[in-house]
Parts: sequence; C-alpha cells; structure tokens
Amino acid sequence: MSILQAREYLKAGQLEKAMQIAQAIADNEGKDLFLADIAYEYAKAGQSDRALQIVEKIHNDRKNEVLSVVVKNYVDGGDFEWAKQIAEIIKDPDDDEDDWKWEAVSDIAYGYAKAGQFDKALEFAENLENEYHKDEALWAIAYRYAELGQFEWIIKMAPASISAGNDPLAVIAELMVAQELEWDRIIEITKTLENEFDQRALLRSIIYQYANTENNSDKIIKFARSATDESIKYVALEHLAKSYVEAKDYDRVLEIAKSIGLEKVRVTSWKYIIPPS
Repeated sequence: MSILQAREYLKAGQLEKAMQIAQAIADNEGKDLFLADIAYEYAKAGQSDRALQIVEKIHNDRKNEVLSVVVKNYVDGGDFEWAKQIAEIIKDPDDDEDDWKWEAVSDIAYGYAKAGQFDKALEFAENLENEYHKDEALWAIAYRYAELGQFEWIIKMAPASISAGNDPLAVIAELMVAQELEWDRIIEITKTLENEFDQRALLRSIIYQYANTENNSDKIIKFARSATDESIKYVALEHLAKSYVEAKDYDRVLEIAKSIGLEKVRVTSWKYIIPPS
C-alpha cells in the first residue's frame, strides 16, 4: 500500500490501518513524521495510552506536540502527577522550534487552579527552572483568578511572581480589561495596591489596554470621566486624541478634553497634550 492510501486511512480516522502502513515505511524521517501524525490523532481522541505507545517509536522532536496533548488529557482527567511526568519528557525548544513544553506547563498550572488547588498550582510554577515557563504558568494561574473575579489575589501574587517576562501591573490590567470590569470594581481593586504610584500605573495600564483594542474609545471616555486623578485623564486624552493630533485637528482634541473633565489643556504639533503652564 502507498503512503497516499495511509493518508486516506488517517483522514478517515482508521488509525490502526494507517499504523500498519507506517510501520513499513523505509525512510526513517518520513516514518517519524507519519507516526507523529497518527499519535497526535490518538491523543486528540483521548486515547493517551495508545498515543504514548506510538511516541516511543518516534525519534525526532515531532513527538513533543503529541506529548503536550497527552498532558492536557491527563490534566482534564485530574491526573496531575501523570501530567507532570509527561511534561518532563517534552524537550525544551531550540530558538527556532515550537515550545510545546510551555503549553504543557500552562495547562498543568491552569488545571490545578481550575480545580481550586491554587497552592499546588503556585508550588508547581515556582519549581519550574525555565523562567519563561515559570512566568507563563503563573500567568495561567492569574488568568484563573481573573475568571473568578479574585483580582486581589492576583495583586498579592504578582509582584513576587509574575516578573520574568511581564510587567506585573500590565498583566493585571490586561486581565481586568479582558473581564470587562465596571469602574467601581476597578477602583476597588486598584486601592488594594500599597502605594499611589502603583495605583496610577495600573490605571494607566488599563487605558493602554483599552487603547490597543479596537473600538474602545467610548470605554476610555467613560473611564476618563470617572477618574479623579487629572494625570489619568491626561493619559486617556493622549490615547483618545492621537489621530486628531496627527491631523493637527486641535479643536477636536480640546472638545474631547472638555468632555472628560479637562477644561484647560495645551496641544503641540509634536503630539504632546499637557496642562497649561
């Protein structure tokens, strides 16, 4: 039988027939690629044991994607110990390779958190040697806290934990915007930060997150109108008025300024919006 016939079997979900042909492929690289495709389909179907049997026959890094799916299967089944053992097998990527271990550790951390086992989730994340993987695992935990609306817990863990690849306050802001929190709730969360500098930094990050998402001008305006700190209003105005400043339509910028409670501003041709001197 030909490799084309084997592909047809694979496409039709007749994986054992495809496997029989794969075993006869003489080219080792070609065999590994095809075996990885078969193992992947088994893993996606939830047949992790069969997928792992096939993975043992694969000699290149294509097996890492299969293993990441198997990890997720074990996590979904609540078997975190097996998930962690399989994740250990996944090779750390070279610079030009897909990072399947990142996906695996994120799934494990999020799985623990979703099961309410936050202590184990944090312990797992903190024990990861790869700082990038650690950061992503902590992000997954923070995301679960956000889903539950428990942003105060994110603030407690963020300064000490979410730091390898992200600004902790930017992480919190992104999660808050994703959950579409109301202004009162945002202020309540912001006030749990220990100092006013961090509070303002978080509010600025929230505006930045809104500004980098399409069609959020109304939200930024509402946010700015509710803000009591004029420095936050100015940050909002800068994002709202960017296109008008570039077009030198300063009158429109002044209209926006008044609408959010800034009666006096000065606009320069160099895209700066500043209080009058």
